[in-house]
Amino acid sequence: MVTVERLDDGEVSPYLVDELRVGDELEVRGPVGGYFVWDGDLGDPLFLVAGGSGVVPLRSMLRHHRAIHSRAPVRLLSSVRSLELLIYREELMQFATYDQFDVSVTLTRELPSGWHGYRGRLDQELLAEVAWPAADRHMSVADNMGFALKMQGVHKDERARRVQEAAKLLGLEEYLDRKPKALSGGQRQRVAMGRAIVRNPQVFLMDEPLSNLDAKLRVQTRTQIAELQHRLGVTTVYVTHDQVEAMTMGDRVAVLRDGVLQQVDTPLNLYDRPRNKFVAGFIGSPAMNLITAEITDGGARIGDYVVPIARDVLAKAGHDTTLTLGIRPEAFHLADDGLPVKVSVIEELGSDAYLYGTAEHTSDQIIARIGTRLHNDKGTVVHLAPDPDKLHLFSTSTEDRLNA
Repeated sequence: MVTVERLDDGEVSPYLVDELRVGDELEVRGPVGGYFVWDGDLGDPLFLVAGGSGVVPLRSMLRHHRAIHSRAPVRLLSSVRSLELLIYREELMQFATYDQFDVSVTLTRELPSGWHGYRGRLDQELLAEVAWPAADRHMSVADNMGFALKMQGVHKDERARRVQEAAKLLGLEEYLDRKPKALSGGQRQRVAMGRAIVRNPQVFLMDEPLSNLDAKLRVQTRTQIAELQHRLGVTTVYVTHDQVEAMTMGDRVAVLRDGVLQQVDTPLNLYDRPRNKFVAGFIGSPAMNLITAEITDGGARIGDYVVPIARDVLAKAGHDTTLTLGIRPEAFHLADDGLPVKVSVIEELGSDAYLYGTAEHTSDQIIARIGTRLHNDKGTVVHLAPDPDKLHLFSTSTEDRLNA
């Protein structure tokens, strides 16, 4: 038996084994949760450790059981530990995380069996996962879309009717006789959605459906999915690591970190009132400026510049001597008296321009949205002042939000 201990950052220290097989027992000392077992730097997890602390069996994550031979380092990565979340009918709920496996386990392992949004039992027949690539390259588009119905024994006339209806909805009628290799990436993604739609599910599960598309097609398909979901009125659980997708598509967004739910709210509420430092840095593009400042009487000091802050808010920092100032790029404005910033580069985007620089007396990179066609050469020092009504303040010790 191998014993490992989980660290605070979500991983456990590497250990060496001569051989590890499905069914072996592994003692995990740490918080309750599921774990993935990795073989060195391989791209796929070998096993899923289901359960949490204590002695737990290894279950294979692959179709064919694999074993680890030689004394290779093995790592464990925690998955979602425990999550109960009410998702409303016809809602598009986004799960956003920087970690690839946090939400994948939520969708495929935990969510269907623990669903709280419907009366009675929500079994697999009522779920439809929109996966990429879903199309079998050897079958026509029509056969791909109707494949799940064929496996369920649905009569061919009924299959043809449902496929035709879904194809009309998705704009695929002229492509039904084609093979997937003759389709574009966006068209193949619509075939994947068609396979789900023909089953008349109560829930769509979408695990990064746009990840394999180029930037232009991602924007186009993103709007199509949002429009289609609204027209169909099907509850949708959508996983993304792209915060732009999270902000533009979801009715609500659940932000996770290391398998723990950080905040769930509407996109604008996440943007305007992030609950902690992690959510603040995750939501928004460009990202929020997060600057460590020294607490002084009536404000927070960054070098020689003091940002005025109410004393009752500063009192919430407790015994901390510093706090984190969160400032969105658009909350900065050029001023005579402000934070001195040495310009590194200015990105001209036509309607907007972003200044990238380094705050004097600190190593913090600063991003500010400024007026277009302002000529500030590289190396120039400008002064930026934040809008006091748009400051976000976070505790240094807990990283929780301090101001209302």
